Amino acid sequence: MPPNRVWLFLCAVILADLPFAVRGQALPMNAWGGAVSNRWEDAGNWSAGHIPNSTEEVLIEKDQTVVATAPITCSSLHVSKGNLVASGDLDLSTGLFDPGTTFTLAGSSGRRLKGALTCLGTFVWAGGDIDGQLNGTESSSIFFHSGAVFVDQANAAVIRNHLAISVLFSTYRKEGGTSEIADASLEFTNIDQSAGTTHIAGGRLHLSGSHGGVFQGGMLDGSGTITGSLTFSGGTLALDHFPGQTLTVHGDVTLRSGSTLAVTAGSASPSDLSRLVVNGTVNLGGTLSFSTTAGFTPAWLARFPFVSALSVTGTFDAGQFPPPPESTHYDVSYKPTAAEVCVVPPPFPGWQYAHFGGSTDPAIVGETADPDADGLPNLLEYALGSNPLAPETTDNPAVFIKEEVGDMMTWSYLCMTYRQPVAASAVELIPEISNDLTTWGSGLSSLEVRSDTISDSVRTITVRGLFPISFNPRQFFRLRAVRVQ
Repeated sequence: MPPNRVWLFLCAVILADLPFAVRGQALPMNAWGGAVSNRWEDAGNWSAGHIPNSTEEVLIEKDQTVVATAPITCSSLHVSKGNLVASGDLDLSTGLFDPGTTFTLAGSSGRRLKGALTCLGTFVWAGGDIDGQLNGTESSSIFFHSGAVFVDQANAAVIRNHLAISVLFSTYRKEGGTSEIADASLEFTNIDQSAGTTHIAGGRLHLSGSHGGVFQGGMLDGSGTITGSLTFSGGTLALDHFPGQTLTVHGDVTLRSGSTLAVTAGSASPSDLSRLVVNGTVNLGGTLSFSTTAGFTPAWLARFPFVSALSVTGTFDAGQFPPPPESTHYDVSYKPTAAEVCVVPPPFPGWQYAHFGGSTDPAIVGETADPDADGLPNLLEYALGSNPLAPETTDNPAVFIKEEVGDMMTWSYLCMTYRQPVAASAVELIPEISNDLTTWGSGLSSLEVRSDTISDSVRTITVRGLFPISFNPRQFFRLRAVRVQ
């Protein structure tokens, strides 16, 4: 191979490794000198003798903090040493911040960004909105390379207008203030939040790292989509700022002791309930804070399914609820794929409401009424867990004769078994026995409890008379229901 061809090949490799190598004619270079001050706007600080413009490449390689209050305009920006603090717009094609440098977006007013920034050092979002649209361009991005750190200190600030932020193989730290992800897409390896608020306002947040988002304090709120797993060891997952908001998480969500999940309901309609939808597993813990909007009073037996997931495990450690409707209380119902807040009325009135709706006709809803004409009044239907609108066909209670061995002889006893749902706590069932249908006895002086078990939330009790049938052939059982609540 001729020597000149080898030289040309090596030259091409060197140009390809330069951060701002340009095919064809190179752009003018304007380097920071800092001879006058630390202000970007002072022309005497620059090697070209003027403030950089859109036709120039800019190089900052001095260990100094450069402060730009006016918009930054250049073709390319390379910060190899020192720090850059900017509070205005950034209009450039590419930007590179080397390891050990810090780029700070300061000030409370917003700024617009045009171009692609690559950060290998520290990026500090200290305040002000970041708008991905400048001069009608919506292709701006900020890329954080391995080892970079994104420190979010912004307060009441928004990322919007299709700005793409990618924090891969690096760290995002939320340390205070309130930042909002609006019409934007953010991709982080991991999130570590100790304070402040991250607000998802219809935007998209992608977490590609193994531990996803870890929230030790502050708040994550809003509606939108998060890809990746979330873990709350403190702080609040707040979905209670307005009814109807839904946060969708493609991953797992873990709520540990010390954290809070806050949801709200604006009406009985599911569209007015804030919800957490998880395409993964939800591990519940910490505190549930449930609220209702002003003027809305939930009805008896209302249900608010605020969590849905492929799998739901665990329970909340505590609950915070508004004053309940009269004579009711709130409870949380846990299902394999959901969790919901329920309005629980008093036991027997709630049972009446569930079966008869708003009817007040005593011939239908009264304690002694028997609307299905099966011989069981409503109070017994409730106590036995049967349907008051369908005739009872099961043997509950069941009366039978059982033989038992005693004193070297076999004796026959009259027995009765009945089943009562544990939840039917408003009524006490009292078994009674008689030999003349006039005088009835109960308790240990008249009968004996042979078994008393609970299985699948149903209590099953078997009793028998004290004396064998051969001693007293005339024996009768009955079951009396007494309201205790």
